[in-house]
Amino acid sequence: MVRVLPFDIHMPGPAHHSAARAPNTGSTFRERLMFYAFGVAIGCVMVGMMFSIRAKVARQEQARRDAEAAAAQSAAPNPAAPDGSNADSAASP
Repeated sequence: MVRVLPFDIHMPGPAHHSAARAPNTGSTFRERLMFYAFGVAIGCVMVGMMFSIRAKVARQEQARRDAEAAAAQSAAPNPAAPDGSNADSAASP
């Protein structure tokens, strides 16, 4: 008696069929490289924005310090003239 198998041993199944697989074109590497390049570009833009914001804040802080120093210098009394005296009144007797 001959035993009949449910499938033919000599014919490859769908897993071994070459037409079922997509050809390897290397697009996977290119896609990964593209995503990596986009990620690096976005990271560079973010770092540039952070440097720009830090420089802007530093300029504003320096301008504030300069304005405070100018205001304190103009509000300080003149050390050459004594308190309560006026240079014009001291010249006339």
